[in-house]
Amino acid sequence: LLGTQDKANKMLKDIEKFAATTPFEKMGVEAMATQLHNAGFKGQDLFNQLTTFGDLAGAFGVQSDSLQEMVRQYSQVKQAGLAYTEDLNILQDRGIPIYKALAEELDINTADVKKWASEGKISADIYQAALDNLAKGVEGGMAKQSQSFEGLKSTVKDTFDQITGILSKPIFEFLKNVMGENLPIEH
Repeated sequence: LLGTQDKANKMLKDIEKFAATTPFEKMGVEAMATQLHNAGFKGQDLFNQLTTFGDLAGAFGVQSDSLQEMVRQYSQVKQAGLAYTEDLNILQDRGIPIYKALAEELDINTADVKKWASEGKISADIYQAALDNLAKGVEGGMAKQSQSFEGLKSTVKDTFDQITGILSKPIFEFLKNVMGENLPIEH
């Protein structure tokens, strides 16, 4: 997806570093990064958006699996260009006050937000602005959550996975060479 193997490897390393500083495990961060990449986010913008969602999750106590669903739905909104009721409910049902945020952003009441969403009148840009305003109010939420027991447990697991990868690399290289030399490969 990124054009070259070097770019892909760098992105995986960046994701690994990011995950190690968050309450979320590497696999979840990779899945969210893929969704955001598919929605057009690249480089630092991708990590900024991950941080926005991480701060919202941390502040509102959203668990990792629910966060991944929120990012998946958000990515679909970005790709479609519109947010519908279902899209908003994914966040609202997880404790993110998106209807209130949109009402403030549009200077209308929440009943009108619901009506507009059902009619497909909420653009992805308005949705983004509402999320950004929510995130400003809870900046640092992810960092706080990463200091919780679950957050620290995730960091330990990610660090252990990194160490395991580093230590096992020579073993896999050896096995790859031995197997390549001794096993016939049929084409």
